[in-house]
Amino acid sequence: MTDAIWMLGKEYKLEQKNNYIEEEGNQLNMNVIDNKEFMDDFNSLTLFTYRDGFEQIPTSLYTSDSGWGCMLRTGQMLLGQTLAVHLLGDNWSSKVDTDEYRDILRYFEDQKEAIYSIHKISLQGSMLDYPVGKWLSPTTISVILQQLVQFNHNDDLQIFIPDSGCFFLNKLNSVLYENNNNNNNNNNNNNNNDDDDKYDFDRKWDRSLLIIIPLRLSLTNKINDIYYGNLKQLMKIPQSMGILGGRPSSSYYFIGYQDDKFIYLDPHSVNETIDMSNSEFETGTFHPKTIKSIDIGSMDSSLAFAFYCRNEGEFRDFYESAQDLIKNGMDLLSFQEMEPIYESGLCDWPEDDFDIDDF
Repeated sequence: MTDAIWMLGKEYKLEQKNNYIEEEGNQLNMNVIDNKEFMDDFNSLTLFTYRDGFEQIPTSLYTSDSGWGCMLRTGQMLLGQTLAVHLLGDNWSSKVDTDEYRDILRYFEDQKEAIYSIHKISLQGSMLDYPVGKWLSPTTISVILQQLVQFNHNDDLQIFIPDSGCFFLNKLNSVLYENNNNNNNNNNNNNNNDDDDKYDFDRKWDRSLLIIIPLRLSLTNKINDIYYGNLKQLMKIPQSMGILGGRPSSSYYFIGYQDDKFIYLDPHSVNETIDMSNSEFETGTFHPKTIKSIDIGSMDSSLAFAFYCRNEGEFRDFYESAQDLIKNGMDLLSFQEMEPIYESGLCDWPEDDFDIDDF
């Protein structure tokens, strides 16, 4: 066992080497943790769980997401934690339960007017042919979040989803700068190989970036063990915002690890819907109280890594960290300066569409 825990790209040293994650019956808990900074940061994380008694989701009869909304709540946790860092700054953990933090939680209130509510996520999913109440994959929730953030936070934050883990750096231009097309990266079909379109690492960004990288790490529902080290190394990158994933049929938000135990926030408890119209509404159920973990060998192979870069300097740091991993054999990510241009008519592909979630 190591004497450190990694959480959201930060290392927390433990004073005693017998402090480690252990399994106690059916509950996965942390042994006595002697690092106050870790406990303060962990207890300040944003947790979203199943809720009961909210207003009916349009086009459905649902007033609770119990049993089907875990990936939607996991997506909310990733976005909520990103917004906490984005809007409250690097010392976000000292500002939870302030008026500013409550304003962030209101984005996720369980009512149809809230911009990142279970209602808005469900309805956006239905526009992608996923009916309300259907379980979503990490890929699908990533695209839904990308679309909602584009609608609601375009001035200061965008989501970029690389193609199968490959960054075509020139595609960042349409996401980051006001004078370019604001369409999201997956819809940017302006493939121009002019030098002016190359990504400039020194150009000041107009908005911040949440990078979400959906991947499948085996042909089965368990992660191929050749990727175990890669997962841990990616979680050490300072810009890490964790992993959307879980175990088969259950979604979790992974925020850290120790050795082969991955720490997660669990949406699978049911709480009553909170009325956030009160200026000092109770926030206790929006923070984790129990530290849970899962062995890396039990994690589902379908997942999505996330990284938050506030500005061009943080992206350069992320890029250099990832490139160092690539040079040492990590093959989950790659970077290309320009997206290739394929002339039409060279290949005759079948007309039938397929869905990545079917694999």
